[in-house]
Amino acid sequence: MATTAPPPLQVHLPLAKQVELNSREDILFLHPGYDSRNILLSLPRVDGATSTSTYGVHHRTALLACQIIAGNAFANSFLALDKAGQQRVQEPLDGILTNAEYYFFVQGSVLYPIVPSFRDWEFPHGRIPDWWPAITPTSVSSEDCAVTNAGYAVDGAHLVPKEEQDWLLKMKSIAALVLLAGGAAGQQSAYGQCGGINYSGPTSCVAGYACTSWNPYYYQCVPGTATPTPTTTSHTSTVVTTTSTSKSTSSTKTSTVSTKTTSSSTTGPTATGFAKTNGLLFEIDGVTKYFAGTNCYWCGFLTSNDDVDHVFTDMAAAGFKVVRVWGFNDVNTIPSTGTVWYQYLSASGSQINTGEYGLQRLDYVVSSAAAHGLKLIINFVNNWNDYGGINAYVNAFGGNASTWYTNTAAQAQYQKYIEAVVSRYKDSTAVFAWELANEPRCSGCDGSVIYNWAATTSRYIKSLDPNHMVTMGDEGFGPLTGGDGSYPYQTGAGGYTWVDNLNISTLDFGTLHLYPDSWGQPYSWGDLWISTHGAACVNANKPCILEEYGGGNNCTVENPWQATALATKGIAGDMFWQYGDTLPSCNCQTSQDGNTVYYNQGNWDCMVTQHVAAINAS
Repeated sequence: MATTAPPPLQVHLPLAKQVELNSREDILFLHPGYDSRNILLSLPRVDGATSTSTYGVHHRTALLACQIIAGNAFANSFLALDKAGQQRVQEPLDGILTNAEYYFFVQGSVLYPIVPSFRDWEFPHGRIPDWWPAITPTSVSSEDCAVTNAGYAVDGAHLVPKEEQDWLLKMKSIAALVLLAGGAAGQQSAYGQCGGINYSGPTSCVAGYACTSWNPYYYQCVPGTATPTPTTTSHTSTVVTTTSTSKSTSSTKTSTVSTKTTSSSTTGPTATGFAKTNGLLFEIDGVTKYFAGTNCYWCGFLTSNDDVDHVFTDMAAAGFKVVRVWGFNDVNTIPSTGTVWYQYLSASGSQINTGEYGLQRLDYVVSSAAAHGLKLIINFVNNWNDYGGINAYVNAFGGNASTWYTNTAAQAQYQKYIEAVVSRYKDSTAVFAWELANEPRCSGCDGSVIYNWAATTSRYIKSLDPNHMVTMGDEGFGPLTGGDGSYPYQTGAGGYTWVDNLNISTLDFGTLHLYPDSWGQPYSWGDLWISTHGAACVNANKPCILEEYGGGNNCTVENPWQATALATKGIAGDMFWQYGDTLPSCNCQTSQDGNTVYYNQGNWDCMVTQHVAAINAS
């Protein structure tokens, strides 16, 4: 699933060419939740593509306009070419959209509400888009605003229609009241930031508001009741590293890293060897059975060791066995100290970060997982733009998301990064499996493109580490016996045929994901998706994992999927998207994307406790 992080800001607005506006049609942006063509807005083609004579709309500008109309839906929203939301726009955020129309999606709500007029919209104090604060002001000799020449920006530099003066005054009054409410008590005001990576301000909220995470970088005071500070056990750790990085033309050297970590006070079962397949199931620490797991993409980006230990302590107590974490965090601009990033990508010389805010964060995740008896699925790149992904490689080495799989320079650096990560943990029994990518897709490609990439990459990983399992991380698209021929059962959905990839000899097991609402299917359709994939796994004589699934964090929707997966031969485990917890370092909750299930809160019992009990009783 796509995840949200504040991308490194790269603002390169294209210059509009001198062409009459009435000579070309506007681009339409549509709401996908209605049978009719419900138009959110239309934007004129004022931006000229630099390489052609085509005119369009700046991608980031269009996306931001749609997000504002959807009530400031800055997190977990995207543009797509189709009404089902399967063909996400692959154009970089600073690129130009040229199609006649696009659909705007807010994850978790197809029928999302919109702001009916400018007067009804309120400026999101404390909840602005992640990339806005990262803009570096242009140096000017005057203290006046460079756009309006106003000397006092708060009073004079608001670019709003004159007839909306009353609205502006109301917004300014709200801002003043917000500042007064939170300033005196040392608490964060309503809708203000209260946590996140590199944040150093107040972490508690004024009465009636709770600190809630939108992503690892941004926590906000929103209406609700604050979660009590959790009781934690103190943990200490020492990380000793020796690194040597030489930055030359597309090459990076990283020395052997020795990591020494003290044992956590809460330890799991003693590891008896590497996890492995055993028929159509997995053998973990000598036990062969169906397992329960979850996704924690953000675990490797936590900067507090106590937070990592706390999260893994809760996971182990819940009965989870396998946890999937992001093993990538790619950037095209090296961020400031204190921000976690794993790999800087550039055609003139890439760099793998083995420092304190680099792979040392993943070091601690692996060591803590070992101490708590958990096993990790670690993947190497994201199909989506969150945390860099394939797009970061495209920015560095050219091409597009589809040509990435055959781009020689991009694949060479991708394999260098794989080697750097695998070499650190190839002797750790805390690693369950290596994963090629999160939800790889290849729009418009022949199925052989992803097949050949997966075969080559998995074979390379096996040459580095023959002891750990390798899997692909795909969603399961393509024709299957027993399928209904709907969109997810078509090769074009992902640009591959899942059952063909399953038969690659250097892939030890298969993965499938399940988001019917995002694929234009009813929730009840999920049982067919699980059962047909299970049958294919039996035919391939390989176990498969329902690696991601989400239905709006609704037990009525997801419990039947869990029961079907547990009862289906060939399905050896399931991992809901996603796990949530309260971090002791900030007394704030982790990312909520509409599918998050928080430890011992809300529907935890029906989603987790009862499911784990059913697994143990099976």
